[in-house]
Amino acid sequence: MRAFSDLEPSLRHGVLFIVDCDGGVDPFFKGHLELVISANRDIEADLLFELGALERVALSILSTVAANPQDAVETAHSLLVSASMVAVGFGVIRTAAQSASLPVRVLDARTGLRRRLTVFDAPSVVGAPVHDSAEAVAELLREMGSLLKWSGSDQTSVAELTHQILRTPCTLHGSSTCLVCQQNRYCGGHDLVESLSLFLRIRHNIRLPASDLDRDLRIAADRSRLSSWRVVQRGRSAR
Repeated sequence: MRAFSDLEPSLRHGVLFIVDCDGGVDPFFKGHLELVISANRDIEADLLFELGALERVALSILSTVAANPQDAVETAHSLLVSASMVAVGFGVIRTAAQSASLPVRVLDARTGLRRRLTVFDAPSVVGAPVHDSAEAVAELLREMGSLLKWSGSDQTSVAELTHQILRTPCTLHGSSTCLVCQQNRYCGGHDLVESLSLFLRIRHNIRLPASDLDRDLRIAADRSRLSSWRVVQRGRSAR
């Protein structure tokens, strides 16, 4: 974003900037042909929701547990829905905590420095029976509050804010339980991939590190869907 801002408009011709939405972009950056914003929260989420990357990876990683290719695809879809609920939970709680000016980075026991809170820090939420984003939030609040050293009143404040967020109907469908719009706004790619990695291990005893899964997803993105990917559509209109 800084490079885009620093580059004079006359020098941007022939350069295309692609940035992560991250839940919202400063209005200054909107409306520029040379700058394309991810369709979902970030490019990693686009790979899963827009380009069907997990379906293609599933044929390989689920080959030992799936009865046939269609079973592998259906299992992958189930995993993605569950991972989405967890990732939405992380995104909603982070949004609420930031609006309450509370820390959202955990103190690393090894380095003594603060770092991004990962799904691996709160693995029990993946093992718990979660049926929607609201249940994921309830499970995560307890663990994240403890990990981030929030006080009881802090946790209560965050809980109230998350409930407000989850009760707000989406603009597109007018529903407060619309997972598609929740995915679009709150699912971070790193949270999704980490959740998928944990669900694979817990549900299917498949041990695939998140870093390896992330690499496989990038390689496996379905090129036949590129023309309908909103990032590509916007990029072509910038020519």
